[in-house]
Amino acid sequence: MDLNTLARMVTELRDYCQFFHPVFGRREPRETFDAVVLGLITPAERKNGWQLAELAGDDTPDIIHRFFTSTKWEVDDLLNLYQRRLLETFGRSGALIFDETGFPKKGSSSVGVQRQYSGTLGKIGNCQIGVFAAWITPYAHTLFDRRLFMPKDWLDEPARRTKVHVPESLVHHSKPQLAAQMLEHALTQGAQPQWVGGDTIYGDDTALRQLVASHGLDYTFAVACKTQVWLHWPKVEEPEQVNATRTGRGQRLQKRRVAAGEPRRVRVDELARSWPQEHWQQLSCGAGSKGERLYHWGMAQVVEAHDHLPSRRSWLIVRQNGEDVTTRAYFLCYSPRELPIHVWLGRVGTRWPIEQCFEEAKSLCGLDEYEVRTWPGWHRHITLSMVAHHFLAEQRLKLWQEQEVKKPKSTSRKTRCTG
Repeated sequence: MDLNTLARMVTELRDYCQFFHPVFGRREPRETFDAVVLGLITPAERKNGWQLAELAGDDTPDIIHRFFTSTKWEVDDLLNLYQRRLLETFGRSGALIFDETGFPKKGSSSVGVQRQYSGTLGKIGNCQIGVFAAWITPYAHTLFDRRLFMPKDWLDEPARRTKVHVPESLVHHSKPQLAAQMLEHALTQGAQPQWVGGDTIYGDDTALRQLVASHGLDYTFAVACKTQVWLHWPKVEEPEQVNATRTGRGQRLQKRRVAAGEPRRVRVDELARSWPQEHWQQLSCGAGSKGERLYHWGMAQVVEAHDHLPSRRSWLIVRQNGEDVTTRAYFLCYSPRELPIHVWLGRVGTRWPIEQCFEEAKSLCGLDEYEVRTWPGWHRHITLSMVAHHFLAEQRLKLWQEQEVKKPKSTSRKTRCTG
């Protein structure tokens, strides 16, 4: 990066931060916000309170700590403004991908901390879990939204939740339910997802798949091998009136159900095992760092179930690495439109951007280096780290666009990461 580019980035960071100043009522928190965002994108070894204070020219981290804990400003107002900015710069059409990441912690005082499984740790450990949504476009990606997963046991302890300022109205939500909240919020913010996706934690939740489809959106979700589907749409018995009981309470209505004698659902792994060898094709799901990502693919149209009833026709796509059947991964893919196979495979292969967002936000923007224990503090730090990461993603996109403009049209190439 040359000096002119660096000087421009410094100027653009100032303008970028000013975009968020309406969230803060006074000059002092605005200046602290600017200093924190600058500190989060600098190559400092750590992004804790002392480091951020030193970068801001403060003798102690007191101002920084107050900014994350007690200074009056609404973090959700900042998030909403951030999301509007993101959609303006990256585009309102993209993919919304859900995933979670762990934040290892010591002790039991931090909000939501508990011994639970974390993919970050690769095992059960003492940690917090954040559920995130990433916004992915063909040329840029960054984190879009966040929710702190609160274990049910945690919320059942009034004294503990009061100590870390958990809102009284907060109730337990599963990770897929948090993803559903983020989807609804994204739509109110003007996002227009081309498709929605996530790993098996989210794909195995039929209510989340149902919600996405109810909005007329496509999805590509990974599902567990034990997921059951129908091969054909089963006949459903409609409700019928039955005789009233002797108590005279009137007639009651039976629920709809699959008719007796209809074929039962089958597990997706059993279905894949039944496919003959000629059913599989070797195809690429996109270019990787080492060339085309080639896998063996199997594909069949199936009928999904929701509340034990058929819900919609979708595609079951199975991916296998080489000849090793133990590497099979299963995906349910739905669209109200007909889509070519290369689009589906491209979407199945589009998982790395959110993982890259986590890696960059942690290594470059201090996503996991907070020193706060409360509910407001966690959300403030995480949101500011997302803001800092988005600024870097904006700069990367601008540099890429400038390089593309300079290329001769005959050699110009675009690297897409979504279908």
